[in-house]
Amino acid sequence: MKSALDARANRLNQRLVEEIRSWSNHPELSKILRNLQSARGQHFFDFYAEAVVARHLLQKGCELAVELPTPSGRTADLQVSMGGSRFYAHIKRLNPDKESHKDIIVLNRLQPLRNITRPIILSGLFWRIPTDAEMREVYRQLKPFAERAEVGESIALNDGSGNDIAEFHIGGANGGTTLQFVINFGVTVLDENKRLYKKLSEAYKQFMPGALNVILVTGDWADDIKDFESALLADTKEARTNNGFWSANKHPESNIAGWFNYDCRNDYINFRMCYRGNSQVPELVKKSFEMSP
Repeated sequence: MKSALDARANRLNQRLVEEIRSWSNHPELSKILRNLQSARGQHFFDFYAEAVVARHLLQKGCELAVELPTPSGRTADLQVSMGGSRFYAHIKRLNPDKESHKDIIVLNRLQPLRNITRPIILSGLFWRIPTDAEMREVYRQLKPFAERAEVGESIALNDGSGNDIAEFHIGGANGGTTLQFVINFGVTVLDENKRLYKKLSEAYKQFMPGALNVILVTGDWADDIKDFESALLADTKEARTNNGFWSANKHPESNIAGWFNYDCRNDYINFRMCYRGNSQVPELVKKSFEMSP
């Protein structure tokens, strides 16, 4: 029987998969490999996100230890060291819940677009959740557009009655070799702020006392970074309210948190870091995340 990693390998970046497999004899990184091999369902992508971050930090020259026990009885995902400096990274992924799972099923219709050998970003906004039949029509119209349209061009897609379904735009290069798409559902009504606040709280419970701790969060949609910042810093109306993770002196041991995007097929990762107050950014954190490509 195939491991979870082997079963999904053909949908992942092959160079990254081979590097992860090479961790089999590493005293620390082999823990991540074992988790990926035995993971079930969405937990696979939790561990894959951890592997992507770990590999990035290795490329930055960091030394890593995995699943460090904390006095609370929990574990820190990664201990990151270089020279005499050290921090603990806590990695969380916002998985789709039951309500948004239907969105994922719909988007499976677009997956073949990832095979188009154009290193561009195709961004799309859906005005409503389409039916499967409508998604087939969307794909039929979208494929030639994605293959031939110039950067900056847009296309509006509608059903047979002229009702708007979605709008797509050709963006710039994505740093890979094939097309990447970023999709947003304009009609989404889920309170992602609360779900992201919960992820931040879960990470906080894993903190190593008296040490530098960094929370790193990712999700399926690049647009989720807006909800992440709202959950971290509070909602923005005319001014910030006090319902953020960092509001009103809450969670005082947390001073650094970041959102990261990566693509399962293309070999890249990008971080957007947030720092609390006017504190100086530690050099190891700066080297690890601020200078990422």
